[in-house]
Amino acid sequence: DIPLLYGLARRLDASGAEVWARRQFPDSLLFDRFGAFDAIAGDPDGNAYVAGHFWTVPGLAMHIMLQKIGTDGVLAWESAVLDDPAWTSVEDLAVAADGSATLAGRRGGELWIAGCEPWIGERIWLRTRPVPPPARPGLALDGTGASYVASAVAGNPSGTDLLVLAHAFAGEILHLVD
Repeated sequence: DIPLLYGLARRLDASGAEVWARRQFPDSLLFDRFGAFDAIAGDPDGNAYVAGHFWTVPGLAMHIMLQKIGTDGVLAWESAVLDDPAWTSVEDLAVAADGSATLAGRRGGELWIAGCEPWIGERIWLRTRPVPPPARPGLALDGTGASYVASAVAGNPSGTDLLVLAHAFAGEILHLVD
């Protein structure tokens, strides 16, 4: 169990005892520590992946970060997934069996989805789609690593109010219900 509370990621054992704890990118290799964890997921090997936002200069330059934390609580790698203005958020994170990660979030009136490779967390694709605020995307992966994102949509010519996107690991759209 790896609960996520106000910028604190903790790993607990079966009895509820804390194994390790980490706060808001404490040993960030790239930036200072103004921000918070927003999403957390795990892989089959027991590693934790945390995604969050933080500012290098509070309120001016925001970054979406992804970190892989080993089973011992030590930072394995860190990656800047998205550099953007302060109105970007991470809403969901999913990790495939091979350690590749998919993140989904919002920035202004757009839904963004990013795919990251498993070795150092480098972003390999980014897709955006207009969505109405405050639409909150949901994210899931299948056994092949394809991502499925669902979110509300406004002003659709088809009259539907739900967007479902499926992306292959490389980011190509596999299926769109819109």
